[in-house]
Amino acid sequence: MSFITLAAGDEDPAAVADRGVSLLPAQDRTAHAPDLHLIILEGSSLVARCSCWWTEAPQRLGDRFGVIGHYAASDRASGSALLEHACRILAAAGCTVAAGPMDGNTWRRYRFITERGDAPPFFLEPDNPDEWPRHWTAAGFTTLATYSSAINDDLGALPPRNDTTPERLAGEGITIRPIDPARADDELRRLYGLSLAAFSRNFLYTPIAEAEFLEQQRAVMPAVRPELVLLAEKDTELVGFIFAVPDLLRA
Repeated sequence: MSFITLAAGDEDPAAVADRGVSLLPAQDRTAHAPDLHLIILEGSSLVARCSCWWTEAPQRLGDRFGVIGHYAASDRASGSALLEHACRILAAAGCTVAAGPMDGNTWRRYRFITERGDAPPFFLEPDNPDEWPRHWTAAGFTTLATYSSAINDDLGALPPRNDTTPERLAGEGITIRPIDPARADDELRRLYGLSLAAFSRNFLYTPIAEAEFLEQQRAVMPAVRPELVLLAEKDTELVGFIFAVPDLLRA
């Protein structure tokens, strides 16, 4: 088992993806800009990989966070060895806490599914092999935060709408309209500005560059139905939005 550490600009080594782990796409290493990228080889076979961030990692009062993401491993021993190695690197960089999985920030892929329930995966929901969370606990990680996803398969059973809401919004000068796909980039730039403000107090928040935000959302726009993306405006200012897309995995 050999550890290889790659800095920005380093080329990937020759590796065979015959153990269920592939090299991280070069565009992700460039766009996500980790401080280091780590891989483990057994012979020429790639068995585990991850990236580490600490320069621009999210912070929490009293702690200096390091982040581990881009994670993939073929087995628990390789994964745990990689994570322990990553933690040593983060500690040497001055971090007091290692958190993950998170590809640098919460605008990108983050979190594990640990309890699947009965519903199938849905569009845009991250997925992972069930074994991967156990790799992390074997390396000493514990739960930092939890989330849940919910499904409503009977929209006809929604509670009655408050009939005074439209009048109240109109009285405050707020109008609601669907997104205009013909002006997609202009609309997305407005969503970007409001998102930065609205999410700024979220757990482990860090801002994202406008260019990356636009690239992410442009990839989703072909799935957008305008009637499902609603913008609330007061005069010319965007003050709220709801962004929903069809579940293309079940369409």
